[in-house]
Amino acid sequence: METDPFEELQRLDELSRLADNASATKFNLPTSAEVSRWVQLFKYAPHEANALLIAHLLDIDRTPTSDEHWELVREEREKAGYDREAYEHSLLLKDVLKSQSTVVTDKEGTRWTLYRLSGVLESEENVRGICGVEEALKVTKGEGEDGRETDFVWVDAQGSVKVERWVAEWGVLGKGNAKVAKA
Repeated sequence: METDPFEELQRLDELSRLADNASATKFNLPTSAEVSRWVQLFKYAPHEANALLIAHLLDIDRTPTSDEHWELVREEREKAGYDREAYEHSLLLKDVLKSQSTVVTDKEGTRWTLYRLSGVLESEENVRGICGVEEALKVTKGEGEDGRETDFVWVDAQGSVKVERWVAEWGVLGKGNAKVAKA
């Protein structure tokens, strides 16, 4: 069976990118200042900020922000409290959201997304404002990835679209620029 030369080049490019990321990884445990930055910017608990920062630094599969891109946004982002790693993480918040949520269908057939209440989705009131609803949303206690008890908020399909859009905007626009609707 013949392989397509273009596909082979794509595979080699991907392997080269992974190898470059792995060799560029100079891992040191996050400093308390770095953890504090993520706590302040993303509203994570300190243990969560530390774990996500370590995961970010060790992720050889990520596509790092190019030097050219970083130079374009650096001054503005640093004024807002970001360093390069925090900026890269802000662009991936939608992926963090998806990794900390799940979709369930109730016995009536309604599809719900359960979002973990942490980080920029810090409270039921915050999520309610994003969804633009007045009535309280259902909150369920559960266990997070780290084994700690955490709260999950139930959001219907319409609300889920709004939450995902808001988180994507929050990541691109930065802290405080994505508006929460007043319920």
